[in-house]
Amino acid sequence: MEETFESEMDRLAALQAVDRVIAEHEQRARVLKGEADEIDAELRGRQEAVDQLGAEVAELERQRIDLEERIRVEGQKIKGGRMRMARIRNEREQLAIQHEINVAKEANEHLEDEFLAVLEKLQDLNAKLAAARTGLQEATGHPTGDADARQARLEEIAKEVAAQRRRREVLMRGMDADLRAKYEQILSRRGGMAVAEVRNGTCQGCHMHVPPQLFNELQKFRDVRQCPNCHRFLYWRSNPEES
Repeated sequence: MEETFESEMDRLAALQAVDRVIAEHEQRARVLKGEADEIDAELRGRQEAVDQLGAEVAELERQRIDLEERIRVEGQKIKGGRMRMARIRNEREQLAIQHEINVAKEANEHLEDEFLAVLEKLQDLNAKLAAARTGLQEATGHPTGDADARQARLEEIAKEVAAQRRRREVLMRGMDADLRAKYEQILSRRGGMAVAEVRNGTCQGCHMHVPPQLFNELQKFRDVRQCPNCHRFLYWRSNPEES
């Protein structure tokens, strides 16, 4: 149902009030969505850190298993060489076997050093992984209630914005086409404020004094007038502080 107004200025003021509410709701929605995006980004970052640490732990585990097998193989070589030496009396062959044993021992020492280094890294990474998983779990579980409340608020805001936009359409339909176009133009150029109230002779849009004659006319008449400085539509309403 279309609303009725005493003047087009009253309609403009009502339209400006609707646009202000829409802008405030949309700004609040942007803030809520920004908060949600920040939380999602944090969770993604934490998950990526857990995945990266998990991959590094898996690689070190692979290295550990490989080193254990190589140490076992070299140990078997040493054991086998000693058994062969016990059965051989030829000095030349014994020297050759002893050389093999020494090579296997040296290889084993290097492998054991690598193995200890891998174990140390594994211990450190597993501690980091456990901490990262705990952090992810806390970050995932803690904001659940907030996220639900935020989503509910976003839905409420969307409904309110839709209702205000429907009212805006009604207000715009009842307005002169040229005036409507001028309002939209000023609204876009003046940061969402096309209608400014005049208080104590001052435009609240640009905070400049309006000419005294114009201020007097605003108090007497309800026709559409614009600020000489910022070109916003001027709206005056009776105020006990103003005479």
